[in-house]
Amino acid sequence: MATRRIPALILSAALLSVPLAAQQTADRIYQEAIAAKEGTGDLETAVALFRRIIDEHPQNRRAAALAQLQIGLCQELRGLIEAETAFQTVIDSYPEQQDVVSQARQRLSALRNGSLSAIAREDAAAAPPVPTFRLLLDSAAGFSSNNFLLPANFDVSPKGDRIVYRSGRNL
Repeated sequence: MATRRIPALILSAALLSVPLAAQQTADRIYQEAIAAKEGTGDLETAVALFRRIIDEHPQNRRAAALAQLQIGLCQELRGLIEAETAFQTVIDSYPEQQDVVSQARQRLSALRNGSLSAIAREDAAAAPPVPTFRLLLDSAAGFSSNNFLLPANFDVSPKGDRIVYRSGRNL
C-alpha cells in the first residue's frame, strides 16, 4: 500500500509543477522581450515575443495582459495606428487586470486626444540626461595634444589622438 502512494505523490507533484514551469517560461519570455525592446530597440522581435506569451500562455492572464500592453507600447513607438487596437484589446480582454487596464486607458486616451506628446514629455523628463559626444579634431587632421590648449568642456581621448566636446553636466 505504501508503494502505491509514492507513485501517486510523484504524479501529483509533477502535475502541480506544470503551471509553475509555464509561469517561469512566460516570465523568461517577457524578460527577453523587454530586453529586445529597451536594450537593443528591436521592436519587431519584442512584439513577436510578446505575442508568443499571449499565444502560448493564455491561462496566465497577468502575463498576457502585460504582453498585450507592451505590444501597444511598441506599436506606439513605431508610430503605428495599431497601437489603439492593442490598447483596446487590453481593456476588453483583461478587465480583471485593473492596473494594466488603467495604463492602457491612459495611453489610448492620449492617442485619441492627440496629447501623446504630453505623456512622452513626462517620460522624457523622468529619464536622466544622456551626454553627447562629437568628434571635432582627430590625428588625421593634424591634431596634436601637445600644441593645443583645451577649454574646460573638452577632453582628449585616452590614446591622445582625438578630442571630444562634452555637452551636459554631471558626466
